[in-house]
Amino acid sequence: MSVGQQQQLPVVSPPAVGNWLLLSSVLVFVVIVVGGVTRLTESGLSITEWRPITGILPPLSRTEWEDEFKKYKATPEFRLCVH
Repeated sequence: MSVGQQQQLPVVSPPAVGNWLLLSSVLVFVVIVVGGVTRLTESGLSITEWRPITGILPPLSRTEWEDEFKKYKATPEFRLCVH
C-alpha cells in the first residue's frame, strides 16, 4: 500500500441489527426452556380444540362454557385430577 492510500474500513451493520438478533436468540432459548420444562414436568394445558384464529374469544354463553367443559372432561388430565 502506498503512503497516500488509506485502508477502507469494513461496512458493519447498525447496532439495532445486532440487538434484534440477540433478542431473537434469547426469545428462542426461553421458548425452548419453557417447552422443555413443561414437557418434563408433564404440566401442559389441556387444549380440547386448536383454533388459533377463532379461538381468541372465550365462550360467551353458559351453554358454550358447558360444552367446553364437557370436552375437557374427556381429556386424560381431567380423569387424573378427579381420581
